[in-house]
Amino acid sequence: MAVRAARHGAKIAVVARRKEALDVLTQEVGGGTIIVADLSASTDCARIAEEAGASLGKIDVVLFTAATARLRTLKNMTADEWAVTLNTNLVGVNLTIAALLPYLSDGALVVWRRRNRLVGPSMLWAAMRQASQPWKTPCGHGG
Repeated sequence: MAVRAARHGAKIAVVARRKEALDVLTQEVGGGTIIVADLSASTDCARIAEEAGASLGKIDVVLFTAATARLRTLKNMTADEWAVTLNTNLVGVNLTIAALLPYLSDGALVVWRRRNRLVGPSMLWAAMRQASQPWKTPCGHGG
């Protein structure tokens, strides 16, 4: 998705734990901001937002493709494995979205890519537009 966007003229910031993969991607598309970070680390989530905002200014689209899952039965999952999974797939994503709020343009879109399909918008979509307001989902649920 980042490749397609960059090839159509979008400025991109790409995030991953391994710099080598980001180097290959940005070389393929002819540029982009590289941010080496781990969504499971809360301090990295804030840094992702700061670096992306500094590089891009207002952000129109945020696409999360990172996820982790242990291929184990529920019975065999340890507390540490659950912590890594939830910190990457849930906590880190939402901390990053919260940190990105000041950088998101009006009408910004936040989506996830899972199994070759887009999922979203985020439960926090209303908060992106009005950070001081309680969030609501498109069907009116929320806090």
